[in-house]
Amino acid sequence: MSDRYPLPQFRISKKSTLARIIECYPLATVITGSSQPPRISLLPLVPTIEDDEVVLLTGHLDRNNPQAVGMAVGNDVSFVFRGPDAYASPDLYPKGHLPGWLYLMVHGHGTISRILDREQTLAMLASATDIFGSSRQQYRLSQSPKAVDHSVGGILAFSIKPLEISGIAKFAQDKGKTCADVATRYLQTRVNDREESLLARILGETLGDS
Repeated sequence: MSDRYPLPQFRISKKSTLARIIECYPLATVITGSSQPPRISLLPLVPTIEDDEVVLLTGHLDRNNPQAVGMAVGNDVSFVFRGPDAYASPDLYPKGHLPGWLYLMVHGHGTISRILDREQTLAMLASATDIFGSSRQQYRLSQSPKAVDHSVGGILAFSIKPLEISGIAKFAQDKGKTCADVATRYLQTRVNDREESLLARILGETLGDS
């Protein structure tokens, strides 16, 4: 981030909050390659968190995906995690404000630190299935051993070592607390209960309430 962008009141500075956002919105836009155009894919990434800080991001992609060629140890990679967003009409606020877009995002860059072998890939896939399914689903990867064994050879699993992670919560904080509260409540109508509490936490942190 530069000194002038984004505005200080939009910046998410707590490492624990950045980690929580990644856990809540794990489907990342992953960008690789120094050539033009770069390779871009939507890939779910599982964070490894130590002392409230994301120290590793692990994911996988189809080996037939052209981006797989650039997934080599030491190569640079950028990533974006996006939370809820919405167009905000001036009708939401007291008079005198312009329209804008409300959104939550975490972005960063790092390097590929490891390519997982077959057994590591199987373990990662099982763990990811449990994490992403959470309490909402009963399925476990162990229920489909033949299908998994047939498919795992076509999967490239990797880990990213983040070098920098930052976040932006554009909740109309620049318009004052009243407008920011209205904007956040508007976003909260589009999410589940877990996400709703996260948005409230982020608003409090960016406004300096905690």
